[in-house]
Amino acid sequence: MASELEFLRDQDVECNSSAPWITDQGIMAPLIVEYDRHMQQMEKQLKLYQRQMVDVRASLEQVVRENERLYAEQRLSIDKQLQSLSVDEAEALAVTNLEEQLKCAVEEKERALQMWQVAAQELDRLQKLYQTTMRDEHIHTAQHYHTQSQISQLQQHTQKLQATNQTLKSTNEELLKTITEQSTELEELRNQLRQAKLDLRTATAKVDEMTKLMKSVQDQMQRTEEDAAEAHGREEASDRRLLQLQTALSQIEGRLKVASQEAESVRKKEVVWEKQVGELQSRCAALEDDKFEAFQRLRDSLQLAEEATLQRDQAQLREKQRVEELERMKEGMKQLVEEAAVRTRKEVECVRQQCNTQIHRLTEELAALQLECSDKQSQLERAHRERKAVEEELEKVYREGRYGETDLRKVEALHQRCLNAERMKDELEHTLNTTHSNMKKMELELSEELLRCQEEVRRLQVALSSTRTECSSVSEERLNLQQENQQLHKDMDTLRKECVSAQRHAKLQVHTHTHTHTLRRECVSAQRHAKLQVHTHTAQRVCVCTETRQTAGTHTHTHTHTHCAKSVCLHRDTPNCRYTHTHTHTHTLRKECVSAQRHAKLQVSHMQQEVCVREQAVESRLREMEESNKHSTAELQRRLLAQQHNNKRYREESIQLSHTLQHTITSLRAELSRQKQRCQELEMKIHSEQEKILECEREVSEQQEKNTRLQTRLTQAEHRASIASHQLTLMTQRRKPASVMDLGTLE
Repeated sequence: MASELEFLRDQDVECNSSAPWITDQGIMAPLIVEYDRHMQQMEKQLKLYQRQMVDVRASLEQVVRENERLYAEQRLSIDKQLQSLSVDEAEALAVTNLEEQLKCAVEEKERALQMWQVAAQELDRLQKLYQTTMRDEHIHTAQHYHTQSQISQLQQHTQKLQATNQTLKSTNEELLKTITEQSTELEELRNQLRQAKLDLRTATAKVDEMTKLMKSVQDQMQRTEEDAAEAHGREEASDRRLLQLQTALSQIEGRLKVASQEAESVRKKEVVWEKQVGELQSRCAALEDDKFEAFQRLRDSLQLAEEATLQRDQAQLREKQRVEELERMKEGMKQLVEEAAVRTRKEVECVRQQCNTQIHRLTEELAALQLECSDKQSQLERAHRERKAVEEELEKVYREGRYGETDLRKVEALHQRCLNAERMKDELEHTLNTTHSNMKKMELELSEELLRCQEEVRRLQVALSSTRTECSSVSEERLNLQQENQQLHKDMDTLRKECVSAQRHAKLQVHTHTHTHTLRRECVSAQRHAKLQVHTHTAQRVCVCTETRQTAGTHTHTHTHTHCAKSVCLHRDTPNCRYTHTHTHTHTLRKECVSAQRHAKLQVSHMQQEVCVREQAVESRLREMEESNKHSTAELQRRLLAQQHNNKRYREESIQLSHTLQHTITSLRAELSRQKQRCQELEMKIHSEQEKILECEREVSEQQEKNTRLQTRLTQAEHRASIASHQLTLMTQRRKPASVMDLGTLE
């Protein structure tokens, strides 16, 4: 009882005390340390990503503020330019076009801001999802720690069971040793019993000799009686013979005393043997109690084994639940990866559509610009032809030299304007060529970017296919593990059945042991009965001897002698029969006890061997199951780590792709904004050039009108001059005869 109380106290202390691998970091499993290190790295990366997000948000806010400032400055400058310029119908149309373009740009900016807000919301949602996943991972780690603690407790229980099994083995060995010692002592006692039996046989032989002597004495007495009947004169001889008989009786009495002393010594030895038998019986009872306690401990160990199997089943169920949770996590990760792929595809398609629409719009604008350029080139050619005509006319005017300095100055100014118009035309052609080259470069860059996006999409599709194959392989492995778990459950059921059969067999052995104990008790009672019969026999013999002594001392008559001899013979015959009967009965009982003991020993040894073999088989199966459990858990943990690494890599790749796409989109948008600004500047320049050309055309038309007026005036002046010259000639012709007449009169 004291040992059991100490064992229960130790179990209570072990249950209440915390496990050493929970408090001591040195005993902690390296997998948990690696997992903690991985979690710390993930937390550091998350903090770094959060810092980067804060920096990116700050830079985006700065860029937005800068864009708003530039937009406000540009709008102020445009408003000032619009206020400074005179408003015509063409300029109003241009202003409306510019306002529409500005509205389109503002709408595009708002769309970009909305997309940025959507992306920020998506990032927040992804962060929330990541936080939830991290929380789930923390919960999973806590559950993992709990399962590890339970596994460690199970290991402690198994160690305790092994310790109890070892103690049972040691107790069984001690029992075997004690049984062997008792068997040796029993053999010694059997040898002593054999010696006692031999002594008893010798004593019985001596008693037989004495009986023979008594018979011979009786024969002699009969002969003496016959002699006395034949002759009374032989009384003296009979007296002498009586004296001889008395001497013989004294000798017989001495022999009887010696036999009684020997019987007393045998009694003492029997008492000692009885004491030894009582001690052996007490030892047997103690051994039986020890065996009963051992069987109780076996029952307790079997109950503990059943509890351990139940706990193992519960742990396996929890492992199944965790596997299902991991499958759900994997499905969630698959869904996240698929959603990310779908989103990336949608974003790529949206960007592609936007790029295509922008390219289409740019191509349309280029076509419109080309048409405008062709119109302007035709206008310039027409202006060039007109300039040539004007130059020819001016050359004619220069040749004639009929104009004044003011007309020459006007002509020089027109010539300078024409030169400026040609220079502007060359500059516009150069800018158009540069815009064409820039558009071609942009088209090439867009095509390259689209190719890169397509390659990225293909690579993501390949990665998705690989992840799907990996997930399918993981599901197949999970099915294999489930089959193995089912097989392990079947093995545990078979082990339970074997344990139940072993318990039944042990109960049967206990029953047989109790039967052997009852047989031993019957043997002991039979031995005691035989000893009592021997004691009664010796007492009867002593009584007979005393009676014969009294009859020999008091009576001398032959008839009384014969009567005493007959009575002695009768008294001697009856105990001898009883003694032989009891001796045979005790001998048979002893044989039965020895055979029962041998049979019980054989059964106990056979049962012990079977129990040892079954314990070894159960221990080997438990070890195999523990090894398979450890191997399966390690394999699952390794696959989980690989899956986590793959998910981490996919996340990093998706983040990098999103960053690259955002960077490319921002760069393309910046390039488009630059191109739009450049196009707007070119349109402004074209409008200014058109205005200048219109001014030149107006001036040329004015000059043409002036030239026509001058030509009309010249023609009128020439006509007037011809009329005046004709009149002069007429007047001169008229004045000549008058002068001739006057001269004639004077003469």
